[in-house]
Amino acid sequence: VAMGILMVVKVYCPGGMLIDTILTPFFVVLCLKALNHIKLGEGILIMLGKHSTYMWLTHTFFAFYYWHTFIYGFRYPLVITLVLILISLVTSLILEMIENILCKIGGKISA
Repeated sequence: VAMGILMVVKVYCPGGMLIDTILTPFFVVLCLKALNHIKLGEGILIMLGKHSTYMWLTHTFFAFYYWHTFIYGFRYPLVITLVLILISLVTSLILEMIENILCKIGGKISA
């Protein structure tokens, strides 16, 4: 009901970016409240949060420099987003493994 009210306010209130700025925090809180009822959603958010830094740092390279035609070759924006998240997540997992290996090597050298 609250999300419906937010959508009606967004559609019928002029203000463009200003109204978006005001409504976005409420929308995010409502989405998080809705995800609290789905255990799988919470696990996915925790995993994405853990890997968010590497994902944020690498997604632009995949989307715009390396695999632009592949990523945007999918017709639907939702599929494009999911493919980009998946590729960025796999890259994050690989970078985390490399980081752990380097930390172990560095620990042995300095010890």
